Amino acid sequence: MSRLCGHCKHFDNDPLTLEDVFKGINILSSVHGSCRGDAGICLRHDLYLLPSHTCPDFQEIGVVVAGMSSARGAMGQETS
Repeated sequence: MSRLCGHCKHFDNDPLTLEDVFKGINILSSVHGSCRGDAGICLRHDLYLLPSHTCPDFQEIGVVVAGMSSARGAMGQETS
């Protein structure tokens, strides 16, 4: 598996997440539209980016890393 952001556990490109993070974005158009492509949010770095980007903090989906015990939601906010 490549180490691209689109394959990282911190990457979220769910349209509903984007609408939650960017309040009012659906005024411009639907985040389900083709102009957004596959872009999404890096929940670790609070960045909006393409899934083809890379990062030294890549973590494979489904892998647990020691010291990362708290759950984080969109934009790095505590969820529990």
